[in-house]
Amino acid sequence: KKPRIGSVEESGHGEESPSKTTRIELRTNKPLKNSEDIHMDVWRIILTYAPLKFLLDAKTINHRFNRLLAEESTVWCSSRINQYSDDMPGPPGQMTEQRYAQLLEGRGCQSKGCSKKSTGKVYWAFCLRLCKDCLEKRTMKEETLKGYILLHQAHYGLLTLLRAAVVDGGKYSRCRQINSSTGTWEGTNAGAVYLTSDVNAIVEEYERLVREGKDDAAISAWRDKKMEEVKALTLQIAAIEAWDKTRGVSPPSYREERKAFFIEQAKSLNPPIREAALKKMLAYK
Repeated sequence: KKPRIGSVEESGHGEESPSKTTRIELRTNKPLKNSEDIHMDVWRIILTYAPLKFLLDAKTINHRFNRLLAEESTVWCSSRINQYSDDMPGPPGQMTEQRYAQLLEGRGCQSKGCSKKSTGKVYWAFCLRLCKDCLEKRTMKEETLKGYILLHQAHYGLLTLLRAAVVDGGKYSRCRQINSSTGTWEGTNAGAVYLTSDVNAIVEEYERLVREGKDDAAISAWRDKKMEEVKALTLQIAAIEAWDKTRGVSPPSYREERKAFFIEQAKSLNPPIREAALKKMLAYK
């Protein structure tokens, strides 16, 4: 049904006859129909207060919402802060707010062709949500890489320019981190695990520089730049993983401490309020 149109009379001035305007009555039982009658600037404000999961669904409502959410990164950022507070780390590296929301609230393995739609585990070291099988297919340990991708000794040092994961008992533990005192990568007993696509990309980039005839100084400068980038990215990922561990954990309510505080303050009033009377007050409850 079309929105109901009602007449609204406005006061005239002098001898002029009253003019009539129309007013659209928005109906709560027809939210999608109403959405077409609301300017997108209004929706932009409304959506900043919506949870991230709703924004992911809202993209599929119609073309207007899809276009708005594709163009407005501020909507995603405001929604994330409203949902999780501004204490939450922002997206790592060059990641967009929309892709960050996909990792935080989405479901399903992100490997192309994988049919597992319920996967929820995010491996922040690689900024990917993967099922266990795809994680094993897409990553390799250092020893394995030396036999398949790293063809000679010059390639081995390229691994220091990549993000990596630390495994514990064969299971993903966390992102590999920089030792704050030495500025070098931490050592691990089981060794680091690398994303195969990252290794292929860095080897190809290095080989391209060699083919172009770059001298040692140019290659060294390239290494330094890559190292700074991966260090900055790793620090961001470590902050996200630390936050993710506390995600969903309710803060302490301090109920007993608050109770004791109000009882003590009530006793200090003139005249004082006894605890028995305090418990009958709605404000105290």
